[in-house]
Amino acid sequence: MVTTEAWGVAVVSRRAARLFRGGPQGLVEFAVVRDDLHRRHAQGGWSQARFQRGIEGQVAVHVRHVAERLLRAHQRRSFEQLIFVASSELWPVVEASLHRDLRDRVAGVIERDLGAAATEQIMQAISPVIDRTEAARERVLIDRVEEGLRTGGAAAAGLDEVLAMLEQNRVEVLLVPDGADLAAGLCPHCARLFASAEANALMTVHR
Repeated sequence: MVTTEAWGVAVVSRRAARLFRGGPQGLVEFAVVRDDLHRRHAQGGWSQARFQRGIEGQVAVHVRHVAERLLRAHQRRSFEQLIFVASSELWPVVEASLHRDLRDRVAGVIERDLGAAATEQIMQAISPVIDRTEAARERVLIDRVEEGLRTGGAAAAGLDEVLAMLEQNRVEVLLVPDGADLAAGLCPHCARLFASAEANALMTVHR
């Protein structure tokens, strides 16, 4: 699974954005980006149309500020996946402003107005995206293990084989089934790993 703090969430409107970091266990808001936009011109005709184009230009600048702030956060501590909450009209502007490193991590876009929502409401809205993404990632990892075991490739299953891979520092991914009751430790005399578990309780993809 993606680690509990590796999800980034951006709730973006035309005037403000709220940025979060977290995962399935919850979110923490780490930044708010606000940009003042002039209100819509009261007059009609060409003056109003020109003024509206100016507003859209300011929205684009605001979105770039959001994208830049998100990229700085990613460069300090990487996001593995990103979720955006934005209107269908605003999302293309947001997507065009994202650095490729961020765009490649987008797991979902939720078209809702949650700018003033409580963190718990935002968490509820994004949970289906997190669940779907992590289930798909888990399925890919299991398929890799099953293929490796079937072909004699870079995979191991069973307590003894997995512990051997761990001792050799060759483990890339360690899979533990739900409900597994595992206890492990390091022998103070021989420095070997030992554990108490069912023989098939661990699977690994190794290098």
